Amino acid sequence: MAIIKRQSWSHEMEKNTQTVGRMTGGMGFTKDVSNVNWKSVRVICNLGYSFMPREKGVRVEKINLNNISAEISTPRKMSSENIIMYIHGGGFVSGSPKATRAYCSMLAKYSGCRVISIAYSLSPECTWPAPVDDCYAAYLGIRKMYPNAKIALTGESAGGNLVLATTIRLLNNQQTPPACLVPHSPVCDFSLALKRDYYENYDITVSEIGLKSIGKVYCPDADALYQKLESAGVACDLYQYDNTFHAFAPIGTSSPETMQLMLENIEFIKKSFANQQ
Repeated sequence: MAIIKRQSWSHEMEKNTQTVGRMTGGMGFTKDVSNVNWKSVRVICNLGYSFMPREKGVRVEKINLNNISAEISTPRKMSSENIIMYIHGGGFVSGSPKATRAYCSMLAKYSGCRVISIAYSLSPECTWPAPVDDCYAAYLGIRKMYPNAKIALTGESAGGNLVLATTIRLLNNQQTPPACLVPHSPVCDFSLALKRDYYENYDITVSEIGLKSIGKVYCPDADALYQKLESAGVACDLYQYDNTFHAFAPIGTSSPETMQLMLENIEFIKKSFANQQ
């Protein structure tokens, strides 16, 4: 496992961090979320991403994948028939394909691939394993719709968790796995069992208390999910950024740091497509 440490430096990232801090202050993920107004959280989440500009030359359409609603972003200049499947974040309680529309248009334009963003069931109305069931069904739906395509699986925060959980489900059911996984800021340790005392655990969007209470809302009766990739021999890289915020990657072209990261992700995805048998 390679660990790549980077320092955020740009004025654009600083502005985005300030904006995210102001908007997420009303979402409540920094405290116990048991009594949070979910409707308000969902409005704030969708509103925040709605200000991001969509890339020109990308067509967005609604589709159905095994009864799971989704949006497909198709670049005018396609260079591949392969698919990037995107799973949105939002603490398992918010988020939508609409919220990821801008970032998915960026991925589509710069990769030359179709990007499919899915709408999975949200908590607290639907707890685990319903979101995993939906992601799994949508993935199989993509396989059916595009039988010759290779699929890369990516997402942020709760979506990063579902990237991992969906892949585990696929492997357990002996289904063809994705060519690669790109989870951004995945939520994987609801138990807070991992030691964090070697650094100051602070984020403007999600606190330890918020993370633990989100876990109770999403997965009240199940164990925490985290995988020891390195010990299992899985090829993976870990990117650590200072002076950013949780799940910052989907701001895409809005800062030099995230633009670089997006292009590196796309390069990794394309190499994985080429290497998958």
